[in-house]
Amino acid sequence: MNRTQAHRALLKTSSVLCAVLFVGVCVSILDARPSSAAGPSLAEVPELAYNVVTRVPASLLLKEKHKALPIKSFKVWQPPCLQAKTKFEELKTDSSWIRISTQSCDEDQEIAESKLENKSNGYVATIFSTSANQLTSDFIPLVDGANQFQMDVKLESGKHFNYQWTVERTPATASN
Repeated sequence: MNRTQAHRALLKTSSVLCAVLFVGVCVSILDARPSSAAGPSLAEVPELAYNVVTRVPASLLLKEKHKALPIKSFKVWQPPCLQAKTKFEELKTDSSWIRISTQSCDEDQEIAESKLENKSNGYVATIFSTSANQLTSDFIPLVDGANQFQMDVKLESGKHFNYQWTVERTPATASN
């Protein structure tokens, strides 16, 4: 027997051995199943598998399509520029969300730190600097009725400003 024949014989033997081991493992797994009182019978297994495969989340079964939020649900408000005597007037809106976009009145003053919170629901907004003296917030959720806002701004010069105002959210009129 030459070397090639020995390799082929060894390959055939190992293949047969692997097949026998595979069958043995499969039989032992099936044999180790709990008794029919504790689990499904072999006749019930295809039905259970079918049920698991065909289950679909209810949200995917809904016939109606999701409605996009109306444009007026989001409002971008640009209050007056920020300085020591800036007074924000009460704002009324039927929007569900609001974004605050403002700037320092002195273009040479950079905004160092800022914090904006809707005290009515505890939402602390994320503030983005659009330039050295301009900032904008993410969209802030509004509750129905009065929303008390507080904004703290600190400039690079060390000046610190605190602003408080109210955004009144009125219910949107139903339009069909």
